[in-house]
Amino acid sequence: MFCPECRAEYVKGITECPECGIALVDMLASKSEAGAVDVVLVTVLETSDRMALLMARSILDSEGIRYVVVGDRFQDILGIGGSGSTPYLARIKIQVAQEDEPDAKILLEGIVEDT
Repeated sequence: MFCPECRAEYVKGITECPECGIALVDMLASKSEAGAVDVVLVTVLETSDRMALLMARSILDSEGIRYVVVGDRFQDILGIGGSGSTPYLARIKIQVAQEDEPDAKILLEGIVEDT
């Protein structure tokens, strides 16, 4: 038996951790599973405009809002690149945690023309 809090192992017959005061479990989750948190991502920007993408990333970075960019490597895979003034051929998405969506949408309001 194991304590899910302090991760101490106890002999059979002990059902509660004497240190933490919580019920013991048969097996411990891995440390990565124990600290994992499910995050729902929502799209706050979808664009093929390179400048809009760069501006959005800069704004979110400056405000400390974490985000994921989806599809920005697509052109690299095809060998057509994504540099210079050429617009992206694919639509690029910026996604944030659902709880950050209202703030992100307000911040990106002036540059998001095609969400």
